[in-house]
Amino acid sequence: MDVGYMSAGRGTAPKTGGWNLPTVLSPGTSEQLQTELLHETARFRGLDISGMDLSDSTFEECELDQLTAHDTQFRSTRWLRTAVSGMNAPVLRASRTVLREVSFEACRLGAAELYDATLDNVVFSNSKITWLNFGSSTVKDVLIRDCTIDELDLGQAKLERVLLENVRVGSVNFSGARMRQVDLRGAQLRSISGLESLRGTVITPEQLQALAELFAEHHGIAVRD
Repeated sequence: MDVGYMSAGRGTAPKTGGWNLPTVLSPGTSEQLQTELLHETARFRGLDISGMDLSDSTFEECELDQLTAHDTQFRSTRWLRTAVSGMNAPVLRASRTVLREVSFEACRLGAAELYDATLDNVVFSNSKITWLNFGSSTVKDVLIRDCTIDELDLGQAKLERVLLENVRVGSVNFSGARMRQVDLRGAQLRSISGLESLRGTVITPEQLQALAELFAEHHGIAVRD
């Protein structure tokens, strides 16, 4: 699989893609997932791994395709050069996880618990996520494209070179976030909290106008005719 270069070509675009999976991947099994901690050059396809405890596992140059992973424990796992496609996870427990050179394509995630995590060169595309929790995480070179996110939590996170492109977000929390080159121009944002932490973001004039009421309320400004 050729992941390719998937950034959008803007000045603040993240450096994503540029990595490939090996041409030949060995078929992986549920038993391997439960009994081994290191998984290399393997393809796990069409498995129901719901309820499994995979904490502290490492996936390196792997493909996770069409997995059902409800309440699967991925805490403190390492995902390196790994492609995830078609995953269905009503609850994804993945706090303190390291994701480096990882892609998520056409996934349906409910509560995606990625707090206290490290993300570097990660792409989310064509996915639906109910709650994406990056709280207190380090998020660098991340592209979110063609996704619907009901709730995005960036509280206390550190973000650098992050781009949202054609993304609908119901509500987003920026409280305490530290951001640099975070491009929100391609996002539809319905509700925002943590306005005091928007420093380091890029928005459009239209977005600024839409947020004017929130800015006024935040700073105690009364707007009257």
